[in-house]
Amino acid sequence: KMREGRPEMQVLVDKDAAAVFDISTQSIADQIHGGIRGLRATLFRTDGKEVETITRLKAEDRQTFRDVHKMILSGQGGEPFLLEQVAKFKFEVGASEVWRKIKRRMVQVSARLGNIPLSRAAELVQKNLSRLPFYEDYFYKIGGDYDLLLRSQREMKWVGLLVVFLV
Repeated sequence: KMREGRPEMQVLVDKDAAAVFDISTQSIADQIHGGIRGLRATLFRTDGKEVETITRLKAEDRQTFRDVHKMILSGQGGEPFLLEQVAKFKFEVGASEVWRKIKRRMVQVSARLGNIPLSRAAELVQKNLSRLPFYEDYFYKIGGDYDLLLRSQREMKWVGLLVVFLV
């Protein structure tokens, strides 16, 4: 069962326009994040307590998508410019959630096997996935008890050979 994604606004940076202001896409992303979500400017300590000081745009300056378009950024030289001068905006439906394993994005697909043996189910999945084109650095792996099943089958072959040899 797949959950519906959430609406999101994508900021598509024009690298040539950004170069005019001597700014990288990473720096643009950092400034947008800092303006909307905020950044910890300092940690204030008093009476054994620590209080974070967060800097971000005023609430009224970050409420609408139009506010994001008009967000003022600054390049390496400190000159201000509007985000909409270096980026286009696109509305999409984003992932409902992003799972990560060892810092890499992943998708988990689960199914009930019913009366199908795990080995047959894995064979069918691999057959169907082998027909799909995968982008570079994308791959699939059948998890769960499948690795244990393969290892057990290999060991059983050796046991079978040993039994035949000893008899």
